[in-house]
Amino acid sequence: MKIQKLLSALFIALTFLTFSACNSSDDNQDMQYSNIVTFLGNTDGRASFTYQEMNDAQPVTIYSNSQVSGGDLKPGDRLLIIFSVPATTTSITNGTVVTLHQAVKVPTVTVQPGEVPTDFTSTPALYIQTLFRSGTWLNMQCLVPSTSTNITFELIADRNTLDNADVQLYLVYKNSEVNNNIANAAYYVTFNIESVWNLATCRSITVNTTNSNSGIEGAVTFRKN
Repeated sequence: MKIQKLLSALFIALTFLTFSACNSSDDNQDMQYSNIVTFLGNTDGRASFTYQEMNDAQPVTIYSNSQVSGGDLKPGDRLLIIFSVPATTTSITNGTVVTLHQAVKVPTVTVQPGEVPTDFTSTPALYIQTLFRSGTWLNMQCLVPSTSTNITFELIADRNTLDNADVQLYLVYKNSEVNNNIANAAYYVTFNIESVWNLATCRSITVNTTNSNSGIEGAVTFRKN
């Protein structure tokens, strides 16, 4: 029985950057993908995962050729996985069996109602590379000094806007190594926004960040269809 071990966050981040989505392998022309998924469990020597590509895309459940273990892994955990399918596969649909190459647990943060931090604009800048919605999740890739041991994230829903059509969220980032001249590393985090997104009055959410990447707005709005 093949068992795929979970790898460290830093290692998988570097591997993720090496394996770009939809790149083909020189050896067997398999197509390689990466995605943040929800782990469903191991059954009969295989792991199963579910995910949505972006926004309100149809959820897809896939099965790997191996189990995943380690790191106190349990169903419902969010993972960054790298996998491949034969080049002849025209689309990934429910039931697709993939070859799993790497897997790592991704830090998960659940949105919480609260007050807007008075020092929000003076919190450390965060270099966001991607931030997108996947159903009731927000997935983010960013560059931050050092590794995961010194980093925390919060996602605060301004309680004064919870009944508004547009709910204001504040992404609070703390890093004890930010001023210690530590080299940047790729970091991934996934945010559970279900409790806000599913509010009957909510038509959109605006995520306020201290983003230092000029290519992405500091306030990003996600609208319901």
